[in-house]
Amino acid sequence: MIAVQPELAEAAIVVHAASDAGLSAATNVAELAESASPETLKRYRALAPAVETMNRIAAVRSRLCEVPWYGPDSAEPGGAVASFLSGVTGAGQLQGAINLWAGQFETVQLNMPFMGSSLAQQPRKRLGGAWFALVNGGHTLRLNSAAETLEVLASARKAA
Repeated sequence: MIAVQPELAEAAIVVHAASDAGLSAATNVAELAESASPETLKRYRALAPAVETMNRIAAVRSRLCEVPWYGPDSAEPGGAVASFLSGVTGAGQLQGAINLWAGQFETVQLNMPFMGSSLAQQPRKRLGGAWFALVNGGHTLRLNSAAETLEVLASARKAA
């Protein structure tokens, strides 16, 4: 995972820059196209590739949480999120990050031919996904080693 730290750091800079430009999950893309500055539009356009890079790295890091002796297992509350945060000082702050990561769900009706309709919960789409939500929530993104992730979790538990 150390080999991809620079790649994630570059992507995190792009996500932080988009947040600094005033973009948020509530940004109206139609209004943005009409009234945003060229610099803000540039940051908006760079956001999707950065998020894609971070999602790809997160998928690998999350899988490693399931490998014995390489950090928190998938049963550890907050283990996956703690793999990407620095400066978490308490259980409340970690839980807040977990909530931002998960996002909001909405109930939708699914209509399937020959099966009828049913209701389901699905994540609400949001600009920049979980990464942007974490940055807008005041968190600093970084790729932690297994030991650093366990340290984040331990510091959150101590402060609880």
